This record gives sequence, structure tokens and C-alpha cells, in this order.
Amino acid sequence: MSIPLPHLKQREINNHLYSLALKQGFGPLSAHILAGRAVPSLTAIRPGLRSLDSPWDLPDIQPAVERISRAVLNGESIGILSDHDADGVSAHAVLFQAFLDFGVPHERLCSFIGHRLNEGYGLSSGLCERILAHYKAHGKPTLLITADHGSSDEKRIAILHAHGIDTIVTDHHVLPEEGPPASALACINPQSESSHYPDRAIAGCMVAWLLICAVRSHLSDQKSWFASNPPDVKSYLDWVAVGTVADCVSLATSINNRAVVRYGLERINSPDGRPCWKALRMMRVLHEATSQDLAFKVAPMINAHGRLDDAMAGVQFLRANDINTARQHAGLLKKMNQQRRQIQGKMLEDALEQAQLALSLGARGLMLWLEHGHAGVQGIVAGRIAEAYGVPVACLSPSVRDKTLLTGSVRAGSGHPIHIRDLLQQMEERQPGLWHSFGGHAGAAGCSLLASDRINAQQLFDQIVREDMHQHHAVPGAVIQTDGPFFARNELNPEHWSMHLREITAIGPYGREFEAPLWQDVFRIIKMEPLGAKSHHLRLQLRPASGDQTLEAMWFDNPTAANPAETLRIDQHADLAYQLEWDERKHKPRLIIRHLTSVNPASSS
Repeated sequence: MSIPLPHLKQREINNHLYSLALKQGFGPLSAHILAGRAVPSLTAIRPGLRSLDSPWDLPDIQPAVERISRAVLNGESIGILSDHDADGVSAHAVLFQAFLDFGVPHERLCSFIGHRLNEGYGLSSGLCERILAHYKAHGKPTLLITADHGSSDEKRIAILHAHGIDTIVTDHHVLPEEGPPASALACINPQSESSHYPDRAIAGCMVAWLLICAVRSHLSDQKSWFASNPPDVKSYLDWVAVGTVADCVSLATSINNRAVVRYGLERINSPDGRPCWKALRMMRVLHEATSQDLAFKVAPMINAHGRLDDAMAGVQFLRANDINTARQHAGLLKKMNQQRRQIQGKMLEDALEQAQLALSLGARGLMLWLEHGHAGVQGIVAGRIAEAYGVPVACLSPSVRDKTLLTGSVRAGSGHPIHIRDLLQQMEERQPGLWHSFGGHAGAAGCSLLASDRINAQQLFDQIVREDMHQHHAVPGAVIQTDGPFFARNELNPEHWSMHLREITAIGPYGREFEAPLWQDVFRIIKMEPLGAKSHHLRLQLRPASGDQTLEAMWFDNPTAANPAETLRIDQHADLAYQLEWDERKHKPRLIIRHLTSVNPASSS
């Protein structure tokens, strides 16, 4: 079943910003790209680490640093407790390696990551029980530090506190209405009302890294602690870059995010980089890594193991000390990612069928029931449907642990970016006790509820979305912003290709709210060939309507590619949205097709 064609809208160009960019030395192409994006200032495009905001402006940072420093100096056991996605896994690697570098023996560090299927999200009851069981068997960590979760887990933190374990929360998710967990020794979260940190868009791994920066500074004041120079905390920014890009936080409004991703990519691409990055280059997963590579190649591999099994494999991959170990872990992650794709394909097919039926009946918020769905893949499927139809989407499936419960993942749509966590909060306020648990942020959230409440939740979800769309005069449908035509404006030969691609790369990194350039032109289809086991990819040869150069193009995961004759034919003119890419294997440029908006018969010429 195919996904409907989106509505492509050319970005509005800020002429003042365009002129200013030219005056400041940006080329015409990069000035055009910048002028179409909501950047706070041109100085924020290429920030250095000196631009970072101070960790000491984070809430509760002082008591957290003092408690952690005391644990390090006194030889206490420290537990690290992170989420199971790429943001949490990256934060886990940062904390674990930093404590080793701070002199904490390996045997005094305990790692905990909740099993997504068996224990659920956050500091769940199941994970809390596992921590206490570890305490009984091996001796307790006297201090626990969470990463990328914990703000909504007061009940479990209170249980740990009752057993004499101090908990420090590091997180970036929206806090519950009652505020930070009262039983935590500290809650370091830039979303807190007490926060003086000016940037609320940073990822969980960045919060953990800022804490480490502050701890290192405090320990450095203990003159006798570091025998030589203190550890270089900048060395962890390759991991922070991965988690930041993977968690889809803003790369437009946040100078902090742009700075750490730029620096992290430098470390990833360095010949002296970690074994994990060398392994991915040897496996041809990476070449010269970009933020898009982190988003679409590295993060899915790390996420896959946490979605389907134990996320600790991702931490082991990132922290591998030699190339052979790194390649072994990378192979496992890659294999798990292939399994995830197979599960995703079947779930997406079921979800598409339900979504089209619901929309045809007038639904505006889609809460889809996937009876045989996999909880670890719900978020991807919900995101794909939300992106395709431009409406908020929730995917629900039975809980593995308790069949009376359903677990769900919720995603925002591109056509109507309603705040997802606030949406779930509104549902709870209108029907108190509806959610067994919920949490998240603007673009994504997780939830659980009684199976008996599914129909009520489905109706309430649609009702609130409908009201919000009416209030904002929004209509369903995916709206994709493009940067306009490329070939009609730029002369291209091999020299120009190289120059243009360098210029586009230079103003990266790209990501949420600072999307990679997406161009739109009309092409004549010269040749096309289905690829892949199920022919879900297309290789095409295209000729711009405005020129005579023939270009190779790829259309990956094309829903129409199984039978191209249904949509595309040789010699047709197709209006396509695409990105430019340098094909490292063939050493020439190619187009990556993202969207098709219309197909017309070729002119007689």
C-alpha cells in the first residue's frame, strides 16, 4: 500500500539574511540555504566550544558535583543508569569512561540499562527491582546517576532512597506537573523551572557531559587528585555528537548542539579516532561522516539492539578498545538492525492500512492498534506514518510483561507540529487515571494504559487533535519544505559539483530545524531499474528539464518501486524533491530522491 504524495512548499527566503550572509563571506548557495532557515544569527552557524553555555547554570549542579566528587574521592561504588536509545547509550558511555578516567576502578562502577521489552521505559519498577537485587547479591552502589531519564520516576527513586541509595537525575525531558522528583538528591534538567541554563534544546547526553565537565573542574581543585593533567573531557564529544543528532534536538536554535556536533564529527573523522569509528569505515558504513550519517546509519544500529534486546551492546561498541572488538560489536548491531527492518516492514504495512481507513472516515489524530506489534519498533512506525500524513500518530501494542496493559509510542506530524507530551497531558487531565505512565517531549513520547481503555483513548486522542487543528486552522497532510530549484539556477560540470557540495557541507551540521538542503526540479526519466530483494529501491537516470546533463539517482525505500510502471515511465517528466550526494564508490555526484509530487507526459521535444 503506497504512501500519498506530500505537499511540497518552497521555503521563504529572508532577503536581509541572504545579503548579510554574502557580506560575511558565505557563497551564494550557502547564503540561499541559510536565508531559508530560522537561524538565530550567522555567528551561530560555525560555533566553537568557547560558545558553550556554562554547566554551572544547570539546576542542582552544585550539590550533584559535590556528591559525585565525594564518591570518587572516597572510593564509593557508583551506578550509571541510562535510557536504551542512542541518546541514553551515548550518555552512558560518557559517564562510564569519565569515571574511569577520574580514577574510579572498573569494579566500583555498575551499569544498568532498562530492558525495553521486559522492564519498560525509564527507571521502571522492573529496573528498580533489578538494582535492588544487584545490591543484595554484590553490594549496593551508594550513588546512582541517571542519564536521559529519571525526571518522571519519583516513586522508584523514593524506593531507592529508602534503601540508602542517593540518586542524581540527569535528563532533558519535560518534567511532570508536580516538578522534579522530590526524593532525588539532585535533578539536573534544563527544562526545570529553577534552571538558569539558557538552552532547553540540548540532548540527554549533553546534560551528562556538562555534569562531567563540572565534576572534572571540581576535582581539579583537589590539587592532589589528578596525578598529571586532568582528563580531556572534549574527548567524549564524539559520543555526545551521536546522541545529540540521534535524539533530533534542534540544530538551528541551539548553538550548544551545533558546537558539540561539529567538534564531535571532527573527532569521528580523525585518523586517530576511536576503534568504533575505524570499524565502521572498514565495514564501509562510514566514509567521511556527516551528521546525516550519524542520524541514518550510526544511530539506527545503536538503537536497534535497544529496541529488540539489551541496549548495553551499544555501549560496548562505543567503548571498544581495539578494532577487532569494535568490528565484532558492530557486526552484532548491524545484524540486529536488519531484524528491526524486517519487523518494521510488516508493522508499517498494517499501520498504513489502518491510517488510510481512519483518515478516509475523517480522523485527524491517529491512534493505531497493532496487535502483533513490537514495542521497540512502534516509534519508528508512528514516525513514518506521522511524516507521511502530517498528523499526530500513536501506535499501541500489548505489553510483553502484562497483557492487560498496552504500550505506545507517539510522534508529531510535519503538517501540524502539536506538542506531543502536552497532548498526552491534556488527555490525562480530561480523563484522570487514563495513563498507566507517560512521558516525552514536543516531538515524541511514550505511554502505557489499560487495554480496556484503548477505545476511549483513541477517541480522546482524535478529539484533542481535531480541536487543536481547528484552533490553528490546520489541515491534515504532510508539508515538506524545499529550497526551490537547483538545476535551473546553477551551471553544473565536475568542478561545479565539487564546489557546490563543499559549500553545502561547510555550513553543516544538518538536523532538526536545520534540515539538509532539499531541492525540487522537473526531470525527464531516461532509465530506471528496481533494486533490492523486494525491489523497494529504484536506480534512475534523470535529465533536468533545464539542461542536457544525465545524472544518476537513487530512490531508497520507495513504496511504489515494487511496480514502477504504476507511477513512473520512461520519458515522463517527474517533479522530484531530492538531495545532492557524492557517490564515494563511483567518485561522482548523484541525487537521492526523497519525494515525488507529480508525473506528466514528456513534451514532444
